[in-house]
Amino acid sequence: MDKVIYCIRHGQTDYNKNGIVQGSGVDSDLNDLGMIQAEQFYRHYRNEVYFDLIIHSALKRTKQTISPWIKNGPVIIADKRIDEMSWGDAEGQKGTKESVVLYKSIVDEWSRGNLDIGINNGETAQDLKKRLSSFVNELKDRKEKTILLCSHGRAMRGLLCALQEEPYSEMESYKISNVGLYKVIQKGKSFEILSHNDISHRTPLTHS
Repeated sequence: MDKVIYCIRHGQTDYNKNGIVQGSGVDSDLNDLGMIQAEQFYRHYRNEVYFDLIIHSALKRTKQTISPWIKNGPVIIADKRIDEMSWGDAEGQKGTKESVVLYKSIVDEWSRGNLDIGINNGETAQDLKKRLSSFVNELKDRKEKTILLCSHGRAMRGLLCALQEEPYSEMESYKISNVGLYKVIQKGKSFEILSHNDISHRTPLTHS
């Protein structure tokens, strides 16, 4: 039997709404809309999928996103390896023209394959790759057949590259919405993405 992995980003936070950088150093809560998004995902899939295992990051916003599933009784694990990337000095800061230019320059370097740079005092893409590679290697050997992963925007981009055995220069090819779903099937040691950033479980009111 193939293994099926549902990968979602956490629901909206006020930091998302207001354009403030979070990263792994900001342990924010979901806002009201984020809680609604989490509940909508649960209601859409609760009678369709039974998760043997749920893995979320060590940050509150992912734990709150999967909290409706607790009543269904799956095994739930927090794993720091799928925490959001550390954005160093940018964390907690609202985006400015200068910071957007800096961010874009770093992302452009990653897209060219230079993974050894990052925001001052933050992680590089190479750092992210190292911890996600460790996580994916263990994920391949897990015995559970239906797994829900809840992580973060940049971390999920890296995770999807790792699952596809793509270079991390391809991270920008993945769009990651709040509670956007990537459904992945594992056959042997390889993974195939079946759905990309699916938000069909969200109503138009929650598409922000």
